[in-house]
Amino acid sequence: MRRRGFTLIEMMVVITVLAMMAALVAPRLVALKDSRTARDAESALVRLPLRARTEARQGKTTVTLRLDGDALILEKTPLEGDPTEIARVSSPALTLSAEGGDFTWTVRADGTAERKTLTVQAGSSQKTLILPAEGEPRWANEGETVDTTDTETWSAGERESRE
Repeated sequence: MRRRGFTLIEMMVVITVLAMMAALVAPRLVALKDSRTARDAESALVRLPLRARTEARQGKTTVTLRLDGDALILEKTPLEGDPTEIARVSSPALTLSAEGGDFTWTVRADGTAERKTLTVQAGSSQKTLILPAEGEPRWANEGETVDTTDTETWSAGERESRE
């Protein structure tokens, strides 16, 4: 009488092959999750300055974005009293930094602000977020040199630097 079934060796071979396949796939799944987390945080970083301009215009008040460790914080700044936190963006996948260490970007009630940049490190890649004096924030193109000096464009199209 012959019994049907798998031998112990056959089972061990199948389990070993499955374990090797899982070991190959698991790091890629983790990297994919980390990449998605970083992309979501980068998207939130771009939306926060837009929200700052909207809050400043609608509330007719000064709004500030400031860097606190690895968090970018949006605050309403009343004429008197302490600032009120409205929103915060942080992610363990991103490291935020600015020239000179401290970063504060103030949006006035009319929606204008001074031009600033924020450096974002995600793993081995580094990006620069440009916060213009007016208009929408954008990521600097690869290889683009970012000018942080305040320049003003006159109607004739000439540029004049402030001294």
